[in-house]
Amino acid sequence: MGVLVVIATARGPSGVAAIAAAVGGGLWAVTYQGALMGRFDDARWVTHSETTLEIGIAREIAELAAELGLAASWHTGLSWYTTALTDEFVLESRIVNDSPILIDDHRRLSSSPHKLMLISPLDETWKLTELTERLPPSVSYAYSHQNYLEVTPLGIDKGTALKDLLTRTRGRTADLIAFGDGENDLSMFEIAEYSVAMMHAPASVRLAATGVATGGLVAVLHKIRWQPFKPG
Repeated sequence: MGVLVVIATARGPSGVAAIAAAVGGGLWAVTYQGALMGRFDDARWVTHSETTLEIGIAREIAELAAELGLAASWHTGLSWYTTALTDEFVLESRIVNDSPILIDDHRRLSSSPHKLMLISPLDETWKLTELTERLPPSVSYAYSHQNYLEVTPLGIDKGTALKDLLTRTRGRTADLIAFGDGENDLSMFEIAEYSVAMMHAPASVRLAATGVATGGLVAVLHKIRWQPFKPG
């Protein structure tokens, strides 16, 4: 119908593949918080831009996490590695329909990651807070859930990646509508003409949005009079 739909997510391409298969060919995706952007063509992932963490910095963060009793989740390309299959990682694996590869030491990995993800038990989120206080200044971080900390290269987020995508597709931020439910979606809200928070989003996200989907997404689209095409 002439509408460009983009999945902007903290997941990697493998975690979006099922959605791409359901939607059909040509689905654009901003993955790993914006560190890896591309599209699915005939179910095959094609990278259009990417930024990775410096591998030495990534290893340093993994070691800091280990000191706090947290297993670092190392995401590079289509692969996901972790040093421990905690209950939290097992649950995440079921959610994204993707399985991590268990390794004994991150120092064995030679590929720089697009992101590191740290997941704490819900009653130990203080560990994530302490880790953020010790992160080097050369990285960015955001929470995708209360107990999910996403670490990416400095300046990389969903908003910067979407601006890059709009440039590539000759789109305008004035035509952009962003839907989100987490604090890692705020960078999209900052650049979009319209931003819509889901009902279950934290208060900080709902307050930052231009609207809240209290009556469903269709009701929101009608409210902002978004009609880029006429019914046939």
